[in-house]
Amino acid sequence: MFVLGHENIKDTINKLYKNNQLPHTWLFNGIEGIGKGTLARILAYNLLSEPMLGLNVNDDSIIWEKPEIFHPDLLIIENKNTDENTANSNKEITIDKVREINDFLYLTPNKSKWRIVIIDAVDHLNKNASNALLKILEDAPKHVCFFLINHSIGLVLPTIKSRCFTLKFLPLQETIIKKLLASYLDDTLDESYQKTLYHLSNGSIKKAMFLHDINIINFFPYIEQAILSKDYNYLFLSTMEEFSSKYNSKDFFNILLYALQQWLEIIIKSKSHITDPITQTFFDLNKIDLSKIFDHEIWVLFDKIKQLPHQINLLNFDPQMIWIDLVSDFRKVFKLV
Repeated sequence: MFVLGHENIKDTINKLYKNNQLPHTWLFNGIEGIGKGTLARILAYNLLSEPMLGLNVNDDSIIWEKPEIFHPDLLIIENKNTDENTANSNKEITIDKVREINDFLYLTPNKSKWRIVIIDAVDHLNKNASNALLKILEDAPKHVCFFLINHSIGLVLPTIKSRCFTLKFLPLQETIIKKLLASYLDDTLDESYQKTLYHLSNGSIKKAMFLHDINIINFFPYIEQAILSKDYNYLFLSTMEEFSSKYNSKDFFNILLYALQQWLEIIIKSKSHITDPITQTFFDLNKIDLSKIFDHEIWVLFDKIKQLPHQINLLNFDPQMIWIDLVSDFRKVFKLV
């Protein structure tokens, strides 16, 4: 396990380590899927080493690669009961998970001078769990170090944030995304395809991998046809039939939602006069008069799409009816009715 990029973050941590100024509570903030959790695990293993495993004694700095071993002085709180990367994931971390920290903290360190807790991610803590974590941070022993992973700073309680040393992680650069894609997938991937995944991912290797896995590009023609055509119900049924051998109805619908979300992001960029090569490759926005579209209506649609997967889990799932309602909303916003 390794982390590419974030050299400024690594330099900051190395300087803090050399000066014996490492904070006890860290907040790693940045979009999902850029290496925050991996880097926290790597740093944890460096701190837990005795002597400092992975420490380069020649230049007295941390080596950014994590051994795949279990350490008794490390506790990782996360919700693994999710469908990786899908819109259906229920990632909530409850108070019961956070209470595990209390039992862990007051044990004497087993092999090192530290006990380390990683929460990945604090965004997923429900209200009770967040309040419980705040109490734990207030009363934590001095030999405990926390790494809190955070994808959206607005989802962290201000009282928790105020107790943290915050590091802001930027999206990965295109060269890093391409290197990682080549490492994880195939170093012969077409250059233009890698560029497409980078622009769609907004600098997240996790998102780029997901978009590749679901072959998102194949869905774009259907999205544009569905928005622009009056016969969108037929298009939905024919598209579902075409992809039925690869996806069940719920997965298929969630991928369509994801593709719609990508399409909306492209509209938002276009209205903001942001040049996007993906727009030129996959969409003909000349068919839509962007001047007639109100920004607030786009954001209402965007929020609706993001909430739909959660609502689908709670309600009886009828993808055809939901699709008809959603595309109808799109056509109204884009003044196509």
